[in-house]
Amino acid sequence: SSGMAVRAAAALVRTTGRFTNLVILLRFAGSEQTKATLPTRQQISTLMNSPTPDANICPTGSVYSAYREYSYGQAEVVSSITPWIRIGRTERASANRSTFRRALWQALTVLHRRHLIDGRNYDAVTILHSGYGAEHGGKDCRTGALPEERIWAHSGTIRWNRKSIRYGVSSALWGFCGQDIARVGMIAHEIGPFA
Repeated sequence: SSGMAVRAAAALVRTTGRFTNLVILLRFAGSEQTKATLPTRQQISTLMNSPTPDANICPTGSVYSAYREYSYGQAEVVSSITPWIRIGRTERASANRSTFRRALWQALTVLHRRHLIDGRNYDAVTILHSGYGAEHGGKDCRTGALPEERIWAHSGTIRWNRKSIRYGVSSALWGFCGQDIARVGMIAHEIGPFA
């Protein structure tokens, strides 16, 4: 919801300018995850970067527009979106923060090998994953996983390629069943501390 975006944007209100955000689309291994229909790269780009609301993807505005609004036009977050990167770990095997960092390390390695990271220093790194966020509760209708077996939206740090990378992670999907794209509020909240 937009209340989370307001709190997240507070970090940007103190700083002005353009912030670059790398969005890594992470698809977990496992038959349910592999078969799942996920938002397209273009839909995620709309969710992150659209200057105007989109009735189907972000009816109240994108992450970009949320930061523009709540910083009174003083800051903007512009996101570069990777393709979906499939890793060899399941969501259940990545469900706590330390095991999630291993999944992220795998995704960064794949991106690097495929030359999909352009070497820029990003102000923020956001990971949108293929599972349903644990914060939504309920039982995952595809896998049967309970919240404690899924990824909670969070922020953290990983050491990769001799650099410390701060990241925010959230699901690319809304709820615990279906194909609805994630809402802006949670994503903006997880970007907030880094930009």
